[in-house]
Amino acid sequence: MPGWPAGLDYQVLLEALAAGGLLDGRAEDQDAVLADELAAEQDGRMGPPMPAGHLAALAVEHMDPGPAMAGWLEVAAAAAPRLDEAALAGVVVAAQKLTSRAQAAGLAAVAQISARAAAADRRIGVAADGRPARVGRDAVGLVGLALTLTDYGAADWAELAVALSWRLPATGAALAAGRIDLDRAQVIAAATAVLSEDAARALEAAVLPEASWKTTAKLRKQLRQAVIAADPEGAERRRENAQRLARVCLYGDDDGTAALTGTGLPAVEAAAAMARITAIARAMMAAGQAGGLDLHRARVMIGLLLGTLPYIPPPDGTPSDGGPEPAPSGGPEGSDRGPRPADEGSGLPGAGLGNGLPGHAGWSSR
Repeated sequence: MPGWPAGLDYQVLLEALAAGGLLDGRAEDQDAVLADELAAEQDGRMGPPMPAGHLAALAVEHMDPGPAMAGWLEVAAAAAPRLDEAALAGVVVAAQKLTSRAQAAGLAAVAQISARAAAADRRIGVAADGRPARVGRDAVGLVGLALTLTDYGAADWAELAVALSWRLPATGAALAAGRIDLDRAQVIAAATAVLSEDAARALEAAVLPEASWKTTAKLRKQLRQAVIAADPEGAERRRENAQRLARVCLYGDDDGTAALTGTGLPAVEAAAAMARITAIARAMMAAGQAGGLDLHRARVMIGLLLGTLPYIPPPDGTPSDGGPEPAPSGGPEGSDRGPRPADEGSGLPGAGLGNGLPGHAGWSSR
């Protein structure tokens, strides 16, 4: 066809167009349909065909990742400024499929590097199927050198490569076929790492059919629930072990601020702490302090930890709780003490806080 690129697989293009429902008739009849359309064009019985780039963009997402897709993706990408949103979405989908295939190829090579390094190390060795007993230091060094990674990053990459080549071959095959991306493959590998190989493969088979259209967050949640159901006792042991390794970490951010995080915390206590932080933050907002909820939560957390959280009065118009009026400044008869503020003796400055709720004059930490 004049003006169309040479050297590409037009049969794959036709099959992809048919798979996407963009052609009439059966896929096996498309050669004849194309010949009729070309003849009609030459006879002046129809307008010019759709530009190659637009047609490639509509078809390429329905191709299997490989050399043919790569060629047509180049044609589609070159026409990107002239494509509509639907065609551009097809280019994005195809590019992701091709990326997954390339990443799977790289991981397969890393798995072989790990296996050969293990075979050469008498302290590690390989199993009958060629699987390394573990990822050794030599493999980590080679992978890190090839990809310019830290030892930590290279070890993670090699562990994933070994898992997808031997422990979870169906996940590795889905990545190579472009049915899932690297993020989803990593989620599956990480979630099933705590299970036996048979249990991991059973769970893999259960989640892979739907993994391509689930977000990583939904996939992670599904896997977490399935792992607990598959081994509830193991899940409880992992929770106990994680709590014994609880820690608080401080990280510097690029913008000159910092992140203060607690990990491995008891879930119930962490949820209660978050609820209290949120309640005090809402009280600050109800009292008229500027800022959103997240900003106030951050201020509350720092204020509680440092003991610098100020008293927050209730908002104007908040009714009294109906309790007795405070004693005069001299205190009750026979006493030389004045009334105790709501936060005195709590151990936390600023613990007496207006929460903005009817019937509550202040927030107390007690």
